[in-house]
Amino acid sequence: MKTLKIALACMLVLTCMFVLADYVLPALQSFAEAGAERARPKPPPNLATTQPRVTKQTPTQLRETLSAEYHTLIAEQYSHLNAVGSKTTKTKRGYGLWATHEFFGRYTFSAGRQAHIIDQWVFANRIRLQQAEINQVGVMSSDRPFGDSSCWFDV
Repeated sequence: MKTLKIALACMLVLTCMFVLADYVLPALQSFAEAGAERARPKPPPNLATTQPRVTKQTPTQLRETLSAEYHTLIAEQYSHLNAVGSKTTKTKRGYGLWATHEFFGRYTFSAGRQAHIIDQWVFANRIRLQQAEINQVGVMSSDRPFGDSSCWFDV
């Protein structure tokens, strides 16, 4: 009698396993595949048609672009100053990119966090600055250019 109960229990377990394998597992598998299909990222659009064509800028054009970007950075960092300007000058080894204001001087980078932010900008744009032949990036006084009235980072 005891063996019969064990045999019936084993048959019940095997029947449940076959039912599970035949009906439940395929349903779970199709549900998982449908979820994976929904989660699969769509392929990107054809990049050749969606991205604008990149044209190589001349050093002069690149200097103008970098000057505008640098002016925006300085205007944001020194937002308390009105009429911050920008200027590109010829140097012995290339060009200098300057932000100008009457309050800028040789100690401008000594106080505040702006020097670190400008140094990071120079580091991030180093290749473009070199392509534009810019070897100095800094600030200078609009009243007394050069001499003691400027400070810069070398590129």
